[in-house]
Amino acid sequence: CSLILAYLVHSYFYSIIYKELWLFRKKVTELLHRYCKLSLQIIGVRVVKQGFFRPEDFKFIVSNHMSYLDVLVVASQIPTSFVTSVEIRETPFLGLLTKLGGCLYVERRNKQNLSQEILEITQALQRDLSVTVFPEATSTNGEAVLRFRKPLFQSCIDAGVQVNPICINYSKINGQNFSLQNRDLVCWYGDMTFLPHLWNLVGCKEIVAELSMLQNIPQ
Repeated sequence: CSLILAYLVHSYFYSIIYKELWLFRKKVTELLHRYCKLSLQIIGVRVVKQGFFRPEDFKFIVSNHMSYLDVLVVASQIPTSFVTSVEIRETPFLGLLTKLGGCLYVERRNKQNLSQEILEITQALQRDLSVTVFPEATSTNGEAVLRFRKPLFQSCIDAGVQVNPICINYSKINGQNFSLQNRDLVCWYGDMTFLPHLWNLVGCKEIVAELSMLQNIPQ
């Protein structure tokens, strides 16, 4: 909790110092990168990278999605801005956290503003921000990958950047292989309540997260 508070204070000062929105987002992704690395060390999450990782090569990142922990895992390795829903922006506390985390928002309940949302993501990419999208649009228990929501891919086409697919896999929890018996300690999905799940997650002694870089998809 103290680390979250420190981040909120730190990022709030960034919002005062860096008045221009895109500059703020760029700077705050670098700040988030450092805080996420520290957070994972504190809660005992070890990230194992598979493939050749150069953070500056990642522009339009797409990933599977199993938990809010995914955000920390990705951001600890790559300074990036995440795309999340307007519903999260409207959620107390989480909305503030995502705003000060430099997130971009999409309205998943209707498509009225879709063209404007695509434009904003395109502008982020054109301003050399890395953007991460979870195209399943929700987190899952890891049994299967849901159908991808395709419209946001238009932004990387418009910006002229390639797609950087990555895969997150939680291989071990407390020394045991990831399984049906222990997966809910990490996976957050369905109607799970956030705070009780977070309490159980931080109670784990060690979590091993594998982060694999897949083959880039060119224009």
